[in-house]
Amino acid sequence: MAKKKPKFYETITGLRKIDLSKLDAKELAFLREVVEFYKTKPDWNEFANRRNLLRQKYQIEINSSAADIGYDLEARIGIAEGKVAMPNYQDQINDFIMEKFWSRDNFCRETNITTKMLAQVFAGKSTLGDIKLIARKLGCVLVLTHDSGTRTDMSPQKAIERLRRL
Repeated sequence: MAKKKPKFYETITGLRKIDLSKLDAKELAFLREVVEFYKTKPDWNEFANRRNLLRQKYQIEINSSAADIGYDLEARIGIAEGKVAMPNYQDQINDFIMEKFWSRDNFCRETNITTKMLAQVFAGKSTLGDIKLIARKLGCVLVLTHDSGTRTDMSPQKAIERLRRL
C-alpha cells in the first residue's frame, strides 16, 4: 500500500512549509471556511476581520499552524493592495524560528540568545553582527538576492493553488 504524499502549505517567505495532514478536524474546518471567503477576493480589512472571527468561532490557538496560514493569506492580500510591506529578513528569521523551535521563547532558551537581542532584531534596531549570530544559531547564512519573481510567489492566487485540495 503506497503512503500518501504529505500536502504542505508554503508560507509567503517560501521558508516555512506547514504539513496540512497534521491539522485536526477543527483546524481543517476553520481553514476551509477561511479559504472559501478568501476566494471571494475580499479587501484586506474584510479578510482580517472575518479570519479573526472564524479563529474565535473554531477556537483556533493564535500560535497554531492553522492560524499561521490565515495570517499568511491576510498578508498576501495586504501586499497585493499595497497596504502591507513585502516580507523582509525579520519575517524570514521568524519563519526559521517557528519551523525549528515553535516559538521565540523556545529559540531563546535553547540557543542562549537573549529575548532583548531578538526583540531588537524584530524592531529593526539590531546590528548586522546580531543578525549573523542569530542566523548561525538557526543554521542559516545571510544571502542577498534580486527580488525578481518574488511578487508572483506572494500573490493571493498562489496561496489558493497551494490550498486547492484542502
